[in-house]
Amino acid sequence: MITFLVSVAFLLVSYHVYGAFLERVLGVDPQRPMPCQTRFDGVDFVPMPWWRVFLIQLLNIAGLGPVFGAIMGALWGPVVFLWIVLGGVFAGGVHDFVAAHISIREGGISLTGIIEAHLGRRVLRVMLVLVMVLLVMVGVLFVMGPARILADLFESGKLGSAAALTPDLAETPPSPAPTTGAAPGSPTLPATALPEPTSPDGPGRALAASAGAAPATVATAASPMPPAGPAPAPAVAAAKPFYTTPFFWALVIFLYYILATLLPIDALIGRVYPFFGAALLAMCGLIIWEVFAGRLVLPELSLANLHPKGVGIWPMMMVTVACGAISGFHATQSPMMARTLESERLSCRTFYGAMLTETFIALVWAAAAIGLFHGDTAALKAALGDKNEAVIVVKQVGELLGRSGFVLILLGVVALPVTTGDTAFRSARLILADLFALDQKPLGKRLLISAPLFAVALWLTTAKFDLIWGYFSWMNQTLSVFTLWACTRYLRDAGRNHFITLVPALFMSAVVTSFILVDGKTGFGLAPVLGNTLGLLAAAAFCWLTLGRTAPPPPSPEPARE
Repeated sequence: MITFLVSVAFLLVSYHVYGAFLERVLGVDPQRPMPCQTRFDGVDFVPMPWWRVFLIQLLNIAGLGPVFGAIMGALWGPVVFLWIVLGGVFAGGVHDFVAAHISIREGGISLTGIIEAHLGRRVLRVMLVLVMVLLVMVGVLFVMGPARILADLFESGKLGSAAALTPDLAETPPSPAPTTGAAPGSPTLPATALPEPTSPDGPGRALAASAGAAPATVATAASPMPPAGPAPAPAVAAAKPFYTTPFFWALVIFLYYILATLLPIDALIGRVYPFFGAALLAMCGLIIWEVFAGRLVLPELSLANLHPKGVGIWPMMMVTVACGAISGFHATQSPMMARTLESERLSCRTFYGAMLTETFIALVWAAAAIGLFHGDTAALKAALGDKNEAVIVVKQVGELLGRSGFVLILLGVVALPVTTGDTAFRSARLILADLFALDQKPLGKRLLISAPLFAVALWLTTAKFDLIWGYFSWMNQTLSVFTLWACTRYLRDAGRNHFITLVPALFMSAVVTSFILVDGKTGFGLAPVLGNTLGLLAAAAFCWLTLGRTAPPPPSPEPARE
């Protein structure tokens, strides 16, 4: 527990100390006009209170990553705390803050504008493909996950067994001993010896039905045979209510996404996010309560690699735990919210503060995953299964809190992906609008861009979740490399201390290159020594390509008008 408490304290101190240092480096000017004032349009450039901008930014960036990624990162043991905390303070928070600052200083431009202005149009073409695929992936991933959770919660008025979420990993509950129909001491047929029935709802439902029917079946085996007679008519299974199906909730979430993409940002997102934020805070508070109550036992910090399969810390853990440490997706959100901020003096608390809050969320869930199994990473891996089904661990953490706590935990997990997926589509619309110089005031032009995005997203929902998630993680970190190098070039050209982004840029360049070269499932499967060496060389090459060029000449002043 000491390691966890020290990590939380370090986040608080870093916000005040390193955050103030970043403000001085960037030269924050409270008197400078803001994009929401100079480019007000009533749709995207809309002034909003800073606390609401902070809340929207937090929920925009904190999707499934700080929950699922942190749980899977806990397989490496307490060393994951170091990456989450140091990554959030010195890489992720700087990445988000500087990207928002550049957008503010350059009229509220989106990430594509930042990349083009400071890395060039050729780099922009590569990045544009990456960011559009990433944004659509985010929207797709964050539809089906919460849809299945909500369907399970509402099914037949019960909390659900998570079988709908992970049918192949659902456990069969132990059957109670029979109380009628068997003579004392007579042998009974074990429930595990019964053949597995089939079920139209899938193997998970069949297992649950088998377990529930076991006592009656055992009693029949031990009782006299019933008299012969006409076979009873087969029972007709009652149709499930429409609100207990994942398809229904997927449609509801997609409808919300469409409205959030098209409507002015303060008309829907700004109004519903406070409720999502309350669920999020309740979720974190309940988990911390379990830590102090002693039901989640946390081991202290160890630098040892405790992964049950011996997977190396470098670079695998840095890609597995993205959101919470550093995430390229955030750079698509920061410029969007920079368009609504009323003063530069609020930018540190909004963007750096939101990132460190997400770091705290990831820290909480990593602690929950480690503490649930008392530091036994082999037991954690057994619970996750071969597919790393993190939702199983989420369910087990929720069950520690009883019925009401279980609902709050899952609703908090639902709020995170839903509030990220909506702004992913909105960001995609804004990026395409900036690229093609399309005015976004008319609703028709917003529909012109949004309709193809949702069509592609609907098609991608048919793909395998774990396949999309694997590529999403790597692409997410790769996008952060583009943003960090653009920020480094901006700071260098402005005569500012560019080392605040140069060091994270070098580090993440080596991480993403090494990962795609070494990983056998997602990448090329090279030997670790060769792949890591090439990763370091790639980082050096990126540095030379970014900083080796001379700064572009400043634009010539406009001639004076008479």
